[in-house]
Amino acid sequence: YGSKDPWTPAARVEKLGDLDTVEKVIRLEGVGHCPHDEAPELVNPLLMEFMQRVRPSGEASSIPNGKEEN
Repeated sequence: YGSKDPWTPAARVEKLGDLDTVEKVIRLEGVGHCPHDEAPELVNPLLMEFMQRVRPSGEASSIPNGKEEN
C-alpha cells in the first residue's frame, strides 16, 4: 500500500497482516492510493517474485523477461 494514500488509513492496511491468509503487508513510501498505477517499477517486481514463488514446480514460465526458472 502507499504511504501517502489519502483514503485508506495505514493502520487499517497494517491490520490485514494479522489475517492468516495474508503473507505480508508491504508499505511503499511516497506512493498514494493506486501503487500499481503510480509506481509500477516498485509493484511489478513484487508481483513477479510472488508469481514465480507460487507457480507449481515444473510448470513452464510465461513471464516475458526471458528468465525461465525450471
